[in-house]
Amino acid sequence: MQSKPLTKTAVIKTAVFSLLIIIITYYVTKLVVPKFLLENSSWPSTSTFTQFYEMEENTVDVLFVGSSCMSTAGIPQYLYDKNGIVSYNLASPEQTLITSYYWLEEALRFQSPSVVFLDNQMLFTFYEDEPLNFKEPGQRKDFDYMKWSKVKMTAVHDICSLDSSQSELSYYLPIVRYHDRWKELGKLDFTYTPSKLYGFAPLYGSLHEEGEPDFVPLENTNVAAKDFSNSTNITNVSISTTDETASKTVTATATSDETILPLMQEYMDKIVALCKEKNIRLVLVTTVAPIQTQARHDLTAQYAAANNLTYLDFNTKELYEATQMDYFTDCYDTHHMTISGGEKISDYLADFVLSEGLATPKTSSDFESTKQYYQDFLTDLYQ
Repeated sequence: MQSKPLTKTAVIKTAVFSLLIIIITYYVTKLVVPKFLLENSSWPSTSTFTQFYEMEENTVDVLFVGSSCMSTAGIPQYLYDKNGIVSYNLASPEQTLITSYYWLEEALRFQSPSVVFLDNQMLFTFYEDEPLNFKEPGQRKDFDYMKWSKVKMTAVHDICSLDSSQSELSYYLPIVRYHDRWKELGKLDFTYTPSKLYGFAPLYGSLHEEGEPDFVPLENTNVAAKDFSNSTNITNVSISTTDETASKTVTATATSDETILPLMQEYMDKIVALCKEKNIRLVLVTTVAPIQTQARHDLTAQYAAANNLTYLDFNTKELYEATQMDYFTDCYDTHHMTISGGEKISDYLADFVLSEGLATPKTSSDFESTKQYYQDFLTDLYQ
């Protein structure tokens, strides 16, 4: 028996029903995806990524990318108010170099920076038992708020190919991942206002304990404070490569078990290649953290030298003293800067940017509109 063709009314009803399902799914998904804001987290990564899309296109000259260490070290509003430098901080907690690469690709869809400051600490082991060197919840914070495009589709495919515990479907339909979160929904899930700090994560106070030993800067470095022109001239390094066009393989000169993770170097190489393709100055940065060892410094310096990159390690005696850093007041804990520490690193990086001619002071309507917001924020924080 031949079925009757659908009537025009039936087709319209089916289309309307399907559209309603899509709309309901969209808003329910938006509701259950976690929000990380100043009101409920020290790391307002939701604001970091959503505010980025609000920036006027092709106005950002300086990008900060990397883990939470960089989130606390680059202060865009401070840089603008003091130097007229327009920047944005796309760093986030536990951001691995895979995430850094894809967020840099995403950023370049909207902005044309002249310099990228990249936190390099995730070159080394962070989570030994994790295939991507970080845990899935941290990954989701970074990608749930990225807009859909070829960049995100490729990122999701690569991540799930490398980590079999993750599902591509859960990225396309986050409700699959967060279906149980309706039990935790609160006021911020329904009404929230992202912060306007351009990705900066402000930490105030200190978690240092009484009797904790003072920070001891690294010795034997060839990175000269304020001598930017020589900052890539690292001596006594051993670099091996089979082809000049191939990715460089780093061989440590120090006697240590420290190694650069192959997967992390693969994505660092991608970042280097992307920056070269776009004529962007890439600068590797290590903020003050006792986890930084001489071996890690040497390995990173060797990689930088092999790829003609500038490497600024604020754990070295030269840069630690050049910034007049005080471990107990400028470091919130053993990994992150306080606001005062972030200002000191931002000052140093501003000098670098201006002296190298990587940006010139200019007026930004975005930053002009948030000047008072930032001052009010600091006033409330310090009260």
